[in-house]
Amino acid sequence: ATGEANDGIYSWQVPADVTTEARIKVVAHDGSGNSGEDVSDADFEIYDPLAGADVTGEIPTATVITGNSPNPFGGSTDIRFGIPRDGVVRLAVYDVNGRVVEELAGGTFSAGYHSVTWRNDGSTGTGIYFVQLRFGSEEVTHKIVVSR
Repeated sequence: ATGEANDGIYSWQVPADVTTEARIKVVAHDGSGNSGEDVSDADFEIYDPLAGADVTGEIPTATVITGNSPNPFGGSTDIRFGIPRDGVVRLAVYDVNGRVVEELAGGTFSAGYHSVTWRNDGSTGTGIYFVQLRFGSEEVTHKIVVSR
């Protein structure tokens, strides 16, 4: 990508290759010829949550938000997530300024995949929001778009 703002946000199309060992490498160059790079600290999963695969009984290898449907959405969206072992989960929606908009789930969940519905009663304006899953010391974030 060229001409991207240094705001910490960049959207791209995730490859269709299914894997449990995905990592991201980012290399940045500035106008003066300086560069820097970073690589993901841990593996993560890539798979198509809409492919019709039955994940009943499956347990993910890592903490993951598999997506939401529909996205963008206006009234409600189903957010799917998975945890690799039983434990305490907090799933919350944040605005772009880092303020909590709504807590969607909190408490003990069993290992496996789960789904939570976010119902927008109209108090959440159009824009970009982030769903954050906290599980133990792990945090996973997923971008959601609210439209009308």
